Amino acid sequence: MEILSPAGSMQALRAAVRAGADAVYFGGSLYNARQYAKNFGPDELREAVDYCHQNGVRVNLTVNTLYTDRELPGVLDYVRFLCDAGVDALIVQDLGLLSLLRRMAPGLPLHASTQMTIHNREGVETAARLGASRVVLAREVPLCDLETICADAPAEIELFVHGALCYSYSGGCYMSAVIGRRSGNRGRCAGPCRLPWRFAGSAGELLSLRDLSLAQHLPELARLGVTTLKIEGRMKRPEYVSSVTRVYRDAVAQNRPVSREEMKLLADIFSRSGFTDGYFTGRTGPAMLGMRREDDEAHYRRLLAMERSHPGRGRARAPIEKPAYTMAAEPPEPPRSVPVRQRALYGQFRSVRQLPQNLNLLALAALPLEEFAAHPDAAARIARAGCIPAVTLPRIWFDSERAAVVRLLTRLRGAGVTHAFVHNLGQIETARELGFIPIGDFALNLFNSSALEAAHGLGLAGATVSAELSLPQIRDLKKPLPCGLFAYGRLPLMVSENCLGKNAARCDGRRCRLPDTLTDRRRERFPVLREFGCRNLICNSKILYLADKPEQLQKLGLAFLLLHFTTEDEARCREVLASYADGHRPPPADFTRGLTQKGVE
Repeated sequence: MEILSPAGSMQALRAAVRAGADAVYFGGSLYNARQYAKNFGPDELREAVDYCHQNGVRVNLTVNTLYTDRELPGVLDYVRFLCDAGVDALIVQDLGLLSLLRRMAPGLPLHASTQMTIHNREGVETAARLGASRVVLAREVPLCDLETICADAPAEIELFVHGALCYSYSGGCYMSAVIGRRSGNRGRCAGPCRLPWRFAGSAGELLSLRDLSLAQHLPELARLGVTTLKIEGRMKRPEYVSSVTRVYRDAVAQNRPVSREEMKLLADIFSRSGFTDGYFTGRTGPAMLGMRREDDEAHYRRLLAMERSHPGRGRARAPIEKPAYTMAAEPPEPPRSVPVRQRALYGQFRSVRQLPQNLNLLALAALPLEEFAAHPDAAARIARAGCIPAVTLPRIWFDSERAAVVRLLTRLRGAGVTHAFVHNLGQIETARELGFIPIGDFALNLFNSSALEAAHGLGLAGATVSAELSLPQIRDLKKPLPCGLFAYGRLPLMVSENCLGKNAARCDGRRCRLPDTLTDRRRERFPVLREFGCRNLICNSKILYLADKPEQLQKLGLAFLLLHFTTEDEARCREVLASYADGHRPPPADFTRGLTQKGVE
């Protein structure tokens, strides 16, 4: 296994190399997911690549955010520079950029970022078909599922083993974007999960997780065939990079867990009240929560002086030759838009009790997998109203849960459900194999015309564009397949593997008594919904409403508007449907335009 270390500065990069890293990853001054880090300028980047190669260390560059159509030409020019500088691989999130680079630079190794939310075998296989030679898995993947993923995997597997944990799945968090227009998918997360929250009588940093450490599981990871162990920390000091890299380097070289003394060193150099391996071992709950405390800072200050006097020497390695990649001068022709004859309304409901009397105003009505499977006769009711019956797939399912998902989907297909909303690369083939027509949900983060073309190539019959795009950006997209907009409802802001009900001692794994809302410092109330597998979905405190903007919506070239119902009763669902069918109805008292007016930074 190789050790992949972070570098947020030239000093940190040198520390990683001296401490024994096999490879380093960092970002340039543009186009990466740590815009608040001290990233490398062009001259410094060339110097960093040359230094690493002279010392036998590979360089993986982060180009791992979402890009608009206007930004993509600049991104491609930047990648040409990176190829000329001799980087060894690019880490990519954007489905459109991945598709473009695979065609324009077929020899350049591309790594699918953890921001793509790949968490099962199907997701790895789909990423490999799209051209990824390596997949960085979601941090939430447990040991039992990692074994399934790694067995004869079609791509190399990279796993985060140490560093910060987000409360939400990476790539699936929109809280910072919605609250302050600072998008985590664009490298500008403001970290609202680290702030105080209230939930079910509890108060404090309820969404702040301890740092991850899989230091006790290194022999298991080696046995499974994990290619690369990745250390998080591009915004950390060189002393942190040196300490963590050295500890993991020594343990991997000796195929052993990290010792008690080494764990203390890791905790002293940086932790949030200790570490957690809760996702990996299945021990989720309140023990995973933690914040940076005064005693953590005191340990850190004492350790700094010692680490500065311990530069490390690494291993003697032969220099690496500068790789040579050729890149096409021009990108492929943009896709052609499919003409839209008439825009339709699609509805996603949480419960059959929400299905309104005027269901006939919808062209498609969807219910969540478990709810629909419990009420399969709802498919006939939806069809009688002239609607297409559809299922909304769970946002996440591990390989250990796939058999249960397939069983429920097979039952629904037999009941006449024909379409399925998919949320990530790990769901599309399952839906197609079972006979469903897949439609992309907004969580696919389709941010540009090239991403929509890639989605079309994956077999999607329709796609909901990213909820972080403004209306003018949506209007200007080339749409090679029928596209839609999340046009009503409480936008899901986080999907988490850590159950808030369990944290509050209200969930025993058999019966979940999940309180209704999570409250922030400003007393905004965010509904909390149960997801498949006892996961949680945290939704926006305000309802997105656009029914009174029919002229603006008409200019977008969309095939459908998606209406997303969560906390509404049947009467309110009926009123909303009428509003979007008629247009010009005033918004409710407490509403938002979301990101449709200004987009995100």
